Amino acid sequence: MGKTGSAAVKVLFVILIVLTLGFGCYAGFRLFAGGTESDVPEKNVKRNYVVLADPAVVPSASEAEVNAASSYDVKMNSEWTFRNGKAYSEDAFVENPLSNINSVYFDVKINGYSEPVYTSPVLPPGSHLENITLDRELKAGTYKAVLTYTLLSKDEKESVGTLQMAVKIIVGGN
Repeated sequence: MGKTGSAAVKVLFVILIVLTLGFGCYAGFRLFAGGTESDVPEKNVKRNYVVLADPAVVPSASEAEVNAASSYDVKMNSEWTFRNGKAYSEDAFVENPLSNINSVYFDVKINGYSEPVYTSPVLPPGSHLENITLDRELKAGTYKAVLTYTLLSKDEKESVGTLQMAVKIIVGGN
């Protein structure tokens, strides 16, 4: 019985070693063979995703205050990079801070183009946009653009003002 128990322990020990080596090889392959987060297929990324703030902290305002917008706080970066014309930007950031009372959307127009290359969904106060993907595929290059915020009325059906910001769009070639 001692030999049988000893043999079983040896077999289990060998199986454990093989599993450990297999897992180590797999982990090493993922780590050193390009298994990074940036290699996740882009089709699995939710594009143009509006992230909402906790509703408990969103300030409320009367219809008269919202419809008479007199100021707007901007929180965004002014240089957006894209790996290629179809990719989403990992660094483009636009937020409608909680300090604002208007919901907004924005259009991005490139100098020399008649139509916007991007139109955002509506951003309520306290929300931000992730994984911005242009509506129009651009060739590799650097583009000067104008981002135009449209401030919306309380019912989000009418414009109560606009604001423009400069944006540089850089599209890579891969």
